Amino acid sequence: MNILVIGAGSYMSNYVIPELLKRKHAVTATYHNSVKKIAGVQYVALDISKPEQFAALPLQIDLVINFSAYIGEDEAQCRSVNVDGMKNILAYCAKANVKTLIHSSSTAVYGKPQFLPVTEQHPLQPNTNYGKSKLEAEKLIQQEAATHGFGAVLFRYASPFGFGQKVVSVLPLFIQKTRAGETLEYFGDGSRTQEFIYVKDIATAHLLALKSKASGAFNIGSSNIVTMKQLAELIAAIFGNGKANVASKNQPDTGMPLVIDSSKAARAMGFHAAWDLKTALEDYARYVLKA
Repeated sequence: MNILVIGAGSYMSNYVIPELLKRKHAVTATYHNSVKKIAGVQYVALDISKPEQFAALPLQIDLVINFSAYIGEDEAQCRSVNVDGMKNILAYCAKANVKTLIHSSSTAVYGKPQFLPVTEQHPLQPNTNYGKSKLEAEKLIQQEAATHGFGAVLFRYASPFGFGQKVVSVLPLFIQKTRAGETLEYFGDGSRTQEFIYVKDIATAHLLALKSKASGAFNIGSSNIVTMKQLAELIAAIFGNGKANVASKNQPDTGMPLVIDSSKAARAMGFHAAWDLKTALEDYARYVLKA
């Protein structure tokens, strides 16, 4: 199969692309600023917000995997990358007669949880610029899929983590602080829960989507549900040899607990997360030692 991976600078792509190559797929990958190149992959520079740059992409593509996104709250950037960029991707898919698009969406499309665990039937009421832009992108994909008759898989992940991830969320921040010898601080009593999923399980979800005929939106989660205090203590033990300090920040925790239901993905494509949090963090640590 000829596969185009958009957003090869994403840490997720560094796990997915090698698995695609192992299965003898022909892979073309795009990057925006810089990328660590993998042997056997054809790379093309691409800013998805610029439609004219898509002319450099091959048209003999069966399936597109999109990891490209702006993760932040700048409204103009959210629209330029996550919305207008998606319009450009979809125009390319139509031109190349792509059969399937696998898109990394976000649980941010749900907004404040009205019930837990959150299913795909939860109201879509995003309360951030990022979440609103990801929901608009989902709607664009679904509309184009219906119009042009291609398959569309929308993945909404629990909190993802893995080596190479940008420090924009609590787990990589705790790892960074541990390695720097700083105290890991959680808010309040640290009892807020969060669900995490290892990037290798995310890679598995993509491989299953390739083989299945499933389409639509799917939660991709795990059983890795921990409190912020438990997360800090676990990271301190693994990345700090148990010597890192963990303490309350003595400020209220305003974060929202989020636990998702992944049973739809299990039924449709046989997805089950294989990595428990402790084993995944130990695997993550091995990548850190090699870096």
